[in-house]
Amino acid sequence: MALHPDITVLYDGKCPLCKREINFIKRKDKHNRITTVDIAAPNFTPAHYGRTFDQLNGRIHAFLPDGSCITGMEVFRRIYASLGLGFLVSWTRLPLARQASDRAYNWFAHNRLRLTGRLHIKPNNDNNDCDSGHCKT
Repeated sequence: MALHPDITVLYDGKCPLCKREINFIKRKDKHNRITTVDIAAPNFTPAHYGRTFDQLNGRIHAFLPDGSCITGMEVFRRIYASLGLGFLVSWTRLPLARQASDRAYNWFAHNRLRLTGRLHIKPNNDNNDCDSGHCKT
C-alpha cells in the first residue's frame, strides 16, 4: 500500500461516464496509488484545491504529490501509468496523437453535460486557466 498516492483525481460523481471510468480505475488500483475525490459530493470544498467549482467541473483535474495540478488527457496518462496500464495510453504521448487526443478530450469536456443529459448544469468556462494540461495558479 502506498503511503502517499501517486495522484489525487477530482471527478464529477454525477457524470455517468466519469463515474464509470473512476470505478474502473478503483478496481485496477490494487496498490492504492490513486485517490479519488468526488466534486459533486455535498461536503466537497473547491477552495481546498484553490479552484472554483466551475473550474473543476469544466475538465478533469488531478494533483500530484508535489502539489502541482494537471488537467485533461494528462490526468489519464498519469493514472494509467500509475496503474501499470500506461501502454493503453502511451500512444497519446506521441506528438500528433497528443494533439488529437488532447483535442478529443477537450471536445468531450466541453460537451460532457450535453452528452450525459445534464444541460441544466452550466459550467463557467470563461476562466480557462487550465487549458494547457497544467493549471496556472
